[in-house]
Amino acid sequence: RKESSAASDVYKRQEIGFQKPEKSFFHFVEKKMQLLSNQCLLIGDDEKNDICGGKDANWYTHHTNYQQILSEL
Repeated sequence: RKESSAASDVYKRQEIGFQKPEKSFFHFVEKKMQLLSNQCLLIGDDEKNDICGGKDANWYTHHTNYQQILSEL
């Protein structure tokens, strides 16, 4: 398994040809990072695309509100 950091592993739907919540998006990322679904965590703010999509792909998920976080800084 390769070591990675969140900053270096950003995947954009325009580059990979799939978009969330399609399972193909999540499977592409797993394969690219050489991880299993139960080793992946998606932190997102969109209930359908991030949270439901991630759960459907058997990823761990965490729902956050980026706007609220930014307003509190």
